[in-house]
Amino acid sequence: YFFNLHAVKLGGRFNHRLGLFESFLIKDNHLVNLDLAAAVETAKAANIGPVEVEVETLDQLEQAIGAGADIVLLDNMEIEKIVEAIAIAKGKLEIEVSGGVNLDNVFEIAEAGPDRISTSAITQQAPAIDFSITVASRENV
Repeated sequence: YFFNLHAVKLGGRFNHRLGLFESFLIKDNHLVNLDLAAAVETAKAANIGPVEVEVETLDQLEQAIGAGADIVLLDNMEIEKIVEAIAIAKGKLEIEVSGGVNLDNVFEIAEAGPDRISTSAITQQAPAIDFSITVASRENV
């Protein structure tokens, strides 16, 4: 995991976050037993860093804004919905677009005006290196 993060930095890009110790990312599975407003309030009370909420609909976006989230992650939205979401949220919180972002659509997404675009496409295509390590006892060295 950390090799992937380091490779991204070496490639001149920025990592989303290293872990929950830097910031919160509230996803749908966190909201099974807690509503969005309560989740944001709980995360902000921890005072660790920015609170980001992943949303898939415009209704969820409105809830995230109303709850006081710092960042919203528009997940797997079509470009038309991204444009609409940015029109609603611009100036109220930071906007990140993620999910389905690739070299074919990243420029169109950028033109919509989000603050951030995240993609795993830069590491998903990386080839694996075939290597092994042999461990021997000192007597056999």
